[in-house]
Order: sequence, then C-alpha cells, then structure tokens
Amino acid sequence: MYKFIKLFFTTLVLSFSINIVVHADTLSDAIDAEGCADSDTAACAGECTQTSNVITIATTGNDAGGVTDADSGNLKNYCNEKPDEYRITFYKAGLCKTDILDANATSNPTAAPNCYNFFVDSDGKAISLQHDTDSGAITQSESLISGALNFQLGTYNYAYVIVDNHLEIKHEQTFSKAMKGYHVNGASFSSGVTCWTNGVVTTYTNATDAQRGYTATQVKSYGEDSSATDSIAMTCGDTVDATPVFNTEIIENMADDPGDENANFEAIFGSTYQSIPGSSDKGAGKLLQDDDLTTATNHLNAARIFYPIQLSNPIIVSPDTTTFEMSFGISGSVSIDFTTDGSDNLINLKAGADPFTMKFTSN
Repeated sequence: MYKFIKLFFTTLVLSFSINIVVHADTLSDAIDAEGCADSDTAACAGECTQTSNVITIATTGNDAGGVTDADSGNLKNYCNEKPDEYRITFYKAGLCKTDILDANATSNPTAAPNCYNFFVDSDGKAISLQHDTDSGAITQSESLISGALNFQLGTYNYAYVIVDNHLEIKHEQTFSKAMKGYHVNGASFSSGVTCWTNGVVTTYTNATDAQRGYTATQVKSYGEDSSATDSIAMTCGDTVDATPVFNTEIIENMADDPGDENANFEAIFGSTYQSIPGSSDKGAGKLLQDDDLTTATNHLNAARIFYPIQLSNPIIVSPDTTTFEMSFGISGSVSIDFTTDGSDNLINLKAGADPFTMKFTSN
C-alpha cells in the first residue's frame, strides 16, 4: 500500500504503511471487505478504537482479532496515533513572498530576496516533538529558532522547511490483547500486550537494498525479507519490559509505483499544493539532494524533504511586528501497521513516521 504518497502530499497526514503478503484468513478477508486495507479515506484514516490509550482488539464476528477505526468502526490494518517522540533533523526554514514550488525545476527557488531564510544549518539540527499520553501535551526538545530575527518588511505568502528524509519515531503502544512482533531468531515471534519500537530501519517503498547511510543488511522489511521475524520493527512483551528506542523511516521515493527496489523514481508526487486537514493552508513535498537545493535524481541521492506551504493568511511584516512563531503538531503522526498471521491474529509490523504539521503566526 502506498498511503504515504496519498496522505503526506494530499492531506499531510500520512500513513507509512508497507506492502505485505496477505494471508488467506477470515480477519484478512474482513479487512479487505470493509475497504480499509488500501484506503486513506476519512472512514479509514485516523485513530483506532481505544480506551485510555489502550487500543481495543475486537473479539466478535469477522472483526475478531483486528482493530477498528474509532470514528467509522471499519476494520483496518493500521492506526494513526500520536507518537511518544518524533525526531526531525532540520536544515533550512524560511518565509517567501512568491511561489517556491516548481515541480520540474532542478533546484528549489528559496534564495533572497524572495525568501527570508530564518533558519540555516548545514549540519542539521535535530528537534524532538514529545507527546505525553497522560496529559495530551506536546513539547519540543528545544526551539528551532534562537536569537533575534531581522525580517525584511513585506507580505510573505509562502513558508517552507527542508528536513532530513530519515524520520525517527520512538513509540510504545498497549493493546487489549497480546500482539506478535520481532524475534531475534527470525522465525519465532515475541508476544505481549505492549509493543515498542526497536531500532529497525525501514523505507517508504518497502525496498531493502542499500540506502543513504545504511547497507542492504541494515534496511529491513517484513515480507520483503522472506517474512523473517527479525525484520519486524516492533517488539512485543509485557508492559514493564518495554524499552523503546528510535526507529528510522527513510522516505526515498515519491513515485506512485516505485517498482521493485525503486526501479521507478519520482522526486515529487503531483505538481500543485494540496489541502491540509484542519487548516486552510496547503502543502506539497519534493525530495532534494544533500546540498539542500538540487532535486534528487534517484533514491540513493535523495537526502532531504522540501516541504513548502501556501499560507492562507499571509505573514505581514510591518514596523509594528514584534513576534514571530513557528509551532509544530504531531496529531496522528505515527502509523502503527499490522498484518495477519494466517490464524486471525495481528502482527505489529512497525510504527511508521507520519508527517508533522506546522503553523506560522506573527503579531
């Protein structure tokens, strides 16, 4: 399934789900029948049915053993939840006066005087967005912007960030019944009501060949690695034993059909800005090389995600402007993905990194 493309660049609320081998069991058939195996519609995308952050595993009918959408009740194989911790490495950020999205350009036009780049760090700055499950509060590890800003007076209709295409998620999830997950021997499963991220590296396209910074043996995909259980990116066990660490999701291709091991490559999906749910702003996305400028030409030199935003309410900088704020949101920014084991039980495959959202304000 390629929910990433449709959700990140159409709605900016993505699910990094993966292609899986579908088992011929009742639960798998029921997921397909209810239309939520490959769907990003409002009746499918969103949180799963849960109580006090414990996801409910259905126990009756064809839904037995599965998870359901909290709003529609539809059976599905992923849940969009708030991650415990989401780490993004930023390289550039700015405000621009005119459009900065060119689907066919070999570079992205973010230079002055059209843009005021209020953050530039060639080494990258990692920011962690943390979600407290008890209070619901989201906090940042530190501010992206430090020091005074010196905007040129004018109207800024666009904003953007450039981030690493290696997105990191640390997450722990509890269920109402035991789930299956990673096992070091590659054949057995770990099992328990709580599953947690375990440091496995995965890709958006499900490719398992070498990627920027990783060898082919380091990049995993349950299903593509002959269903080896030591490729699963979630370990399951007793809640007291949970020891979550960061998983890495590599966004290396924007092609709607990437083919086998990125045989087909596209740096951008679509060519126009798309609506962002819950906002009147619009957004897009494009893969760049590690110079933070040049459009990527293949999955191996794709290193950055260029994320431009068309502001519905432009930032107007006047002599009276005293504050500027850039804030982040991570609601639904982890996709907890499952497959079935052939016996109407779920395997917790991964906790994929979904996109964050941004809000720009000034006074």
